[in-house]
Amino acid sequence: AAGNQRYARIGDVIVAVIKDALPQMPLERSEVIR
Repeated sequence: AAGNQRYARIGDVIVAVIKDALPQMPLERSEVIR
């Protein structure tokens, strides 16, 4: 559980960075990456 939370936070950061770098990327793509 704790490990999942840590990875979830890292995933959020990655998604945020990707959205910042590629703002035109569809949400569906971000969901797959997440």
